[in-house]
Amino acid sequence: MMSRETEPSLLGKSILQSTFSDGHCFRPEFDISVIKEKTVIENAAEPERNPENEKRLIEMQTFLLAYLTAKMESNTAKFKAEAEARILQEMEEEEVLHNEVQEKKRQYLLMEKERLVNELLDLQIAALTPVADAAKEFTKDYKSFATAVDTTRHELPVKNFYIDGDRREFLDKAEACLKESEALLAECTEGDHKDNSTSLECLRDMKMTSKEISHQLSGTFSELLELSSLFLLVFLVWVSEIMLQQTQVATVIDYYNKWMKRWPTVQGLAAATLEEVNQMWAGLGYYSRGKRLHEGAQKVVSELKGHMPHTVDSLLKQLPGVGRYTAAAIGSIALGQVTGAVDGNVIRVLCRLRAIGADSTSPAVTETLWSLANTLVDPERPGDFNQAMMELGARVCTPKGPLCSQCPVQSHCHSYRKVHVKQEENTRKLLGKLDKKTSILPDIEDCVNSGTCLLCPSEPWDDELGVQNFPRKPAKKPPRVERTLTCVVIRPGEEGEDEYLLTQRPNKGLLAGLWEFPSLLQEEKSSEMKQKRALCAVISRILGTNLTESLLQYVGEVVHIFSHIHQTYVVHSVCLKGSDTQTQTENAQWLTRSALQEAAVSTGVKKVIMFIHCVSHSQRRDAPAAAGQGHWRQRGKAQAREAEEDGRREQPGKETVPRGTCQTMCPARELRDREAQNRLHRFEMLAGTERDRQPRGDPLRAVKEYSRPAAGKDSTNPTDLRPPATLLKTVYGFVFDRLRGVKQDMIIQRVTGLDCVAILERMVRFLIYASYRLCGEPLRLYDPRINDTHLQENLSWLLDCYATGTGLHPNQEEFQALGLLYNLGSARATQHIMELPEWLRSSPAITLALSINRAFLERNPVRLLRLAQRLNFLQCCALHRHLVACRRDLLLIYSHGYSSRNCRFPLDRLARLLSLDLSLTARLCQTYGVEVNQDNHVVFSKAAFTEPEQGELHCNLYHNLVAEEKRDLAVENIIHGCA
Repeated sequence: MMSRETEPSLLGKSILQSTFSDGHCFRPEFDISVIKEKTVIENAAEPERNPENEKRLIEMQTFLLAYLTAKMESNTAKFKAEAEARILQEMEEEEVLHNEVQEKKRQYLLMEKERLVNELLDLQIAALTPVADAAKEFTKDYKSFATAVDTTRHELPVKNFYIDGDRREFLDKAEACLKESEALLAECTEGDHKDNSTSLECLRDMKMTSKEISHQLSGTFSELLELSSLFLLVFLVWVSEIMLQQTQVATVIDYYNKWMKRWPTVQGLAAATLEEVNQMWAGLGYYSRGKRLHEGAQKVVSELKGHMPHTVDSLLKQLPGVGRYTAAAIGSIALGQVTGAVDGNVIRVLCRLRAIGADSTSPAVTETLWSLANTLVDPERPGDFNQAMMELGARVCTPKGPLCSQCPVQSHCHSYRKVHVKQEENTRKLLGKLDKKTSILPDIEDCVNSGTCLLCPSEPWDDELGVQNFPRKPAKKPPRVERTLTCVVIRPGEEGEDEYLLTQRPNKGLLAGLWEFPSLLQEEKSSEMKQKRALCAVISRILGTNLTESLLQYVGEVVHIFSHIHQTYVVHSVCLKGSDTQTQTENAQWLTRSALQEAAVSTGVKKVIMFIHCVSHSQRRDAPAAAGQGHWRQRGKAQAREAEEDGRREQPGKETVPRGTCQTMCPARELRDREAQNRLHRFEMLAGTERDRQPRGDPLRAVKEYSRPAAGKDSTNPTDLRPPATLLKTVYGFVFDRLRGVKQDMIIQRVTGLDCVAILERMVRFLIYASYRLCGEPLRLYDPRINDTHLQENLSWLLDCYATGTGLHPNQEEFQALGLLYNLGSARATQHIMELPEWLRSSPAITLALSINRAFLERNPVRLLRLAQRLNFLQCCALHRHLVACRRDLLLIYSHGYSSRNCRFPLDRLARLLSLDLSLTARLCQTYGVEVNQDNHVVFSKAAFTEPEQGELHCNLYHNLVAEEKRDLAVENIIHGCA
């Protein structure tokens, strides 16, 4: 029993221990039916109740209930944990599936947006196709294009491309396309969240890149334009400065325009041949300049990779034919480098400005002038300053007849001050007011080291030269005299036009590479026959035929003067019968006369061509028609010798003097050419055709133009020359340019005697009248310097004709007086008048002119203006250019003499002294700082007197001295002396 009772207890204890010791949540391995069975047995037995057993039974049951409760809670916690784990797993799987769905959705959206972006890019590609084509073309021609627009030593970046067409229009279209793309992108990206941020960043990068490309395009074009203009300016200045070496601007202009039209870039010039360069340079002289310019262009392209030197030193070292002045001119004008430029004009200005009288070519003077130029140059505008200095020397401070009264630096000019001092000394000597004791004080303008100074003049001062004492140049060596035997070989051409044989000179030496007629320099010791034989041998070697000296026919002699050679061409001719004569050497060719005018030949050869043509025309005209021997080549030796002797008798010096046959004021050929080129003046047009597209010329009104002989034109053709009778008819109703044509015809025909005097008198009257009537006109219409130069030349020629001619000249008194009035204060003009015969010097006109000249030298403007009231109209015109200085001196003297606080001078009295009306007098006073009060009284003050600014004082406003009633005279009346 005890065993039975004890067994469940043990069992329960073991179970409880097993349950709480292992901590597992598994169901215990026992059967409850055992307890139930035991209970039934015990109840059945129940012989007696044992409280302890019941107590143990209740405890066991309670334990079992506690166990079951704990087990249930354990299992519930287990199931709850498993459920939570399962729920978390399901949630994770759901999240993974959700993420996959979102990724698919995002990928779909990105694909859709990529499709839209591709469409936008296609639109941009279509819009930028011209840029791509231009970029490809630029890449292909990159090297040549870069060298044409960039003067630096760095390659242009690849992004700099060229767009054909209007750049602004292209950029506007590109900007519009970019704005359209921006609007579409903004529409597509509206409402996106963080998942498409990468796509948005990419699109933003594309937008910024597009803006950068647009900005770079704009900047690149501006840089390219700037570099291109700089390079073009360097090339233009280089060519112009080389052409202007030893050559005047007026001569260079036509050659320069033709040159730049044919070779606008250095690459084009480098690609040309020397033959083409010589052909373009023909007639300009100093032909080595063209060759060096061509060599310099080839060096820039081949050795410097197309980059022009960009400093003065590199220009001087790397470009052949570029000297110190040329390098400085290019550097300052084109590159803006601060350096002076010293040419002939600047040398003259600086020497006169600083009174440098030593040899201007000496090293000491040269270095001094360069130092002065480098000191004076404006650092802000060096190119403009250097060009202004050159213009000052070319237009104002000229070699002869300088316009000191118009010089802007007159107050700083030492030579002008020295001339003024010398004039005052001469005036005092003339008036007998100079002390007999010579002053031992040195002149303030003289150098204290004049004995040893390298800049002071070594020759004494010449009063007649004035400021022209500076600069002093060494005496030029006389030119070397040479005689050259020249043969003009002619054959009949295939088209009926004669052809001439030309040979090419060596590539070095005088006229290198140019073409000329077969020639041979004559030797003094060699006989003429021997030299002809040698020339025939040269021609025979060229043609491969046997040519004897007996075939050479003498034509005449042509003189051409180089800078250092006095060349005389002894011209012979040979006419070949066959047209199939070919040259056997490479440096020989046949050319027609029209082709000769365009070939690379010198001016001397062109003179020979014109001489041949002139002689041919003259002898064809003079030959009898019935003889059938009119052509000059078919004339015999006796006829040629007779013509030569006639020419020598007609004019000494062995030169044939042409005689004009043109009976109209303008040759017919020139009139036709000017009609075709629309170069007729409006006064020369035929009435009724002025508004036509191509007006016609009136033969009775058209006047021959002046043309430079250096241009290669036939200026000795008799049909283009006007004889003296026609010239006399020409000198009225013309423009200034035509006077030069009249003078040119006179010089060529060597007109002398009464015809020459009559023409020159009319020319001088017109030029004096023009100096008055056109005073103050714009420089493009009237240049006073050029007018003064021609007036002085014609006046000097006329006075020489008076001195050397025989017989009386009725107008001599008039022009002697005009010459002195026009050149008041000139020592040379005064001396010329004093050397005239007493009967002429005491004439009324010359006596009045001498009195006015003395008043001018004494600086007595009141007396000068009072005497000027007695002058006639043309004499007032000659005097008018001195009136401004005279009236200025009067106001200055009165400003010192009447400078008092309470002193008042009547305005009407001052107007009478100045020979002006009241309004002009008040205006003139205001210009010089002189006060005019409300009571019409002048308040003089030496402190208030000021010089007007340059250009503020207009001379033409103060011409009241000229008689009013004679202002409207016809020009022909003035020219013929009826004024």
